[in-house]
Parts: sequence; C-alpha cells; structure tokens
Amino acid sequence: MLATVPSARSSLYTLSEVQLETGTIVREYATPAGLVFAVAWRGPVLPNLSALLGGYFDTFKTGTDQIRTSGRRGSPVSMERDGLVVRSNGRMRNFLVMPMCLT
Repeated sequence: MLATVPSARSSLYTLSEVQLETGTIVREYATPAGLVFAVAWRGPVLPNLSALLGGYFDTFKTGTDQIRTSGRRGSPVSMERDGLVVRSNGRMRNFLVMPMCLT
C-alpha cells in the first residue's frame, strides 16, 4: 500500500491516495482484507510502474510492447491479459490511467 492512512473507507473497499514528489497522484483501491484490486494515477509523470504493479509489471510491459509494435505507438492503451485489465488515456504531460483490475 502506498499511503499509510486511507483517504476513504466503505464497507466494500478502502481508497488510499498519495501525491508523489513529481506531482502525480496515485490511488489504490483495496478490499477490507487489504487485497489491492485496482490502481489509478494521474499527473505529469508516470509513477514507477515496476514498484506499483509488482508481479503484474511483466504482464503489463509485455502487453504494452505488443501494442506498440503493432503500430499503435502513442495511442491510449486498452488490454486484458492474465488477470490484468488496463485502460489508459491522456495527453503528453498529463497521464490518466483508469483503474487496473488485478484479479
């Protein structure tokens, strides 16, 4: 978990939010048991995706590499692979990634 104090809590999930030194805001959504099921970020700089996605990073990297080599370089990413769902959009210097469902 990135933030030590949850920003919001409900009976269904906890939302934790942290602002990185770069100005990027990262949000983690977790079950009451502490299992992170979605991650979202918005800001001028991408967060350290390897640290943020953990074991899902290799799946993310392989998927995005395949998308980029298919000629869709610079376009929004939309993929579903091996328990990872990614939806992204944004403009240069302003990234927004919709929650990633880690199953």
